[in-house]
Formats: sequence, structure tokens, C-alpha cells
Amino acid sequence: MRTTKRPATRGRPRTITHKRIADAGIEIGLPNITFVGVAAAMGISHMALYKHVPSLEKLKHLVAEEIFCRWQIPQAQGSTRGGLKEYLIVFTTSVREFVKANPGLTPYVIRRLAATQPMLAKIDGHQRHIADAYGISKEQARWLLATVTFHCLAVADTVYSVAGQEPIVQADRAAEEAEMEEELIQGVHALIVGALAMLEEGTRSACSTQFLDSSALPVARVHEFPSSAAQIDQWLADMETLMLAEKDFVLVYERLPAPDEQGDPDGRKKTVLWLKAHRNAFSTHCRGMVLMCEDTSAVPALQAMLAPLEKVYRVPARVACTTDEARAHVKHLMAAT
Repeated sequence: MRTTKRPATRGRPRTITHKRIADAGIEIGLPNITFVGVAAAMGISHMALYKHVPSLEKLKHLVAEEIFCRWQIPQAQGSTRGGLKEYLIVFTTSVREFVKANPGLTPYVIRRLAATQPMLAKIDGHQRHIADAYGISKEQARWLLATVTFHCLAVADTVYSVAGQEPIVQADRAAEEAEMEEELIQGVHALIVGALAMLEEGTRSACSTQFLDSSALPVARVHEFPSSAAQIDQWLADMETLMLAEKDFVLVYERLPAPDEQGDPDGRKKTVLWLKAHRNAFSTHCRGMVLMCEDTSAVPALQAMLAPLEKVYRVPARVACTTDEARAHVKHLMAAT
């Protein structure tokens, strides 16, 4: 998209905010973003823009993040497992239209490592919403949504990026593009049916436990801190399975109980007894624990909990506020002798 440089205005200099930068970048479009173009659209110099965004790649990430955060992800309409298929059709339709409306965005959202913390938080919130709405575990929701989203993003990006570029005459182009889009829709529907069948059959091993995801060792992700007796029993069963693998790992607790949440005393006692019975195997393979906490104001209270936790579990414990911090803690704990 072409931009024209706006004439300089007298008076107070324009305030440069991330929102204004993102608005200008969205108007231009990700494939066409340049420092000069965004600065011109904002009515500032490109050197002034450099003071706020250090590189072109950072600029594109900022715009991509804003586009993603503005996307209105469809919410669940029902609460029965039978409605999950219909929801996924609505959701993937939204994904397809999202890709179509935002050329060049797919590389920034298709890979988890490319996503920013606000994007990851939005994805996580959506997964929790679907898990709660349809009575499935958080890990099942994560796998199901990640599977259909990844393939829908990839195929939609391929279809729409080549639309209008095929070596065919103009008269045939509209029919060709309509046919490609229809095949995309049918393929995504087939994927949804297959993914739901796998979910029901329990063939996805990473979805077989309620709390522990060991599919990406050395990180063993614990979806929530077990508090009830039933949850603790499930956690212990998951830990038994992990011990049989005889591989080193770090427990990463993604969700902690509220400060006023009362745990089950019998369950805590059972956990302590299990840790005593499995102390050697646990301390050999568990290299530590990381507690995730997005609320920075709660960090001091969590830091105060680390010493008692380390005394019970006999492994080092850390607190992380971001995914990057958690990765750094995992790397350090795994490297420690």
C-alpha cells in the first residue's frame, strides 16, 4: 500500500505511542512495512520512530502482536461435548478470514517461539475457556486447538497468498479461487472430524493425563496445582508414569492456587508420604521446579514459599513471571550438577 508523507504541523510534537505505531503499520500492511513508510504515516521522522522501535523486525512484531490481540476469537456458544465440532467449524472459519484479511501475518502466529507474551496469554486464555466450556482438560484443549489452528493457518496462508497469481486468464480466476477456498474448507472440516476422533479414542498420549504434560522433556508442564484429593491422586499417578521414563525433568507449574484456596490436608499428607517413598528416584530425575506467576505483585509471597517447598520436595524451586524467564530457569536447573 502506498503512503504519502504528511506535511509537518506546527505546535506540540505528536506523541509517539505503540498504539499509534501499530495503527500506522496495520494501515500499511505487514508485507509493505518500512520505517520510512510508518514514520510518514504518523507524520514523524524515521529517526524519531527508531527511538521507540529499535529494528524493522521489532516493528513488524509490534504490528503483528497488535493485529493478533485485536482479533475477536469466537467464544463457546454451548456447553456440551457434542457442540465442540460446531464450535471448531466456527473457530476455523474465523482463523481463515483472519489470515485472508491480514497478509503476511502467518509467520508471526504459526510458531509459538515467534509469539510475544501478550499473544501467548491470549492463546492460553482461549484454551482455558474451551476446556471449561466443553468439559475437557486444559491439555486436551491445547492440543485440539493447536492442531486445527496450525493446519488451518498454514493451508489458508498458502491458498490466499497465491490467489491472484496463478498463470490463468482473468475469466477463469474467480472460479479457480472459489474452488481452492471450498477445498480448504472441506479439508479443515475433515481435520476437525479426525482430531475429535483422536481425542475420543485417547490415542493422543499427551492428553492422557489431567495435570502433567511430559511431551516436551526436560520440561514437565503441570497445568494447575493439585489441591483436591482426586487431583492429588491424578498428580501422583502422573508422577509414577514420569518416573518410569527415567529421564531428567523440571516441573513447571503453569497455574497456582489462589492465596485463600484451601487444599485437601489428607491429599497433602499423601503427597509427602509419596515423596518419602520415592525420594531417590524423584531427586535423581527432578532437577527442580518453576512456579509461573504473571502477577508481579504476588512474586514476594511466592518467593517466601520457596524454602518450605524445597524442604518438602528436596529440589530447588524458582519463580518466573514470563515464558522467557521460565525457559532460563529450566536451562539453569538442567545445567546444574
